Amino acid sequence: MRLRMECHRDMASAIDYDFINSTLAKSIIVSSSIETIEAANKKIASQGFKYVTVYGKNSKNVGSIIESFKNDETINPLTGTYPNIAVGHHLVVANLVAILDLPFRTWL
Repeated sequence: MRLRMECHRDMASAIDYDFINSTLAKSIIVSSSIETIEAANKKIASQGFKYVTVYGKNSKNVGSIIESFKNDETINPLTGTYPNIAVGHHLVVANLVAILDLPFRTWL
């Protein structure tokens, strides 16, 4: 499992996020791993994008962060983990979702 997360983190660091500019609306980038999201955020920032992120440490502010993503035209993309983005948020302002990994669940 650890190697799988490291692979996704390294992949997130290597992606050219210029595809964010290919859509007329906004973009969402999601992963199950905080490390992967942090790597993506670092690369996204280095490419000059203004982004907001929702995961673990700021999860109590998810509502206000998502509202700023929806209402501020200069913010694109929204990044975060599945649990923080997936539940109860109306995100029709975005028409591109980049999934950096699949949620991992063991099947018994």
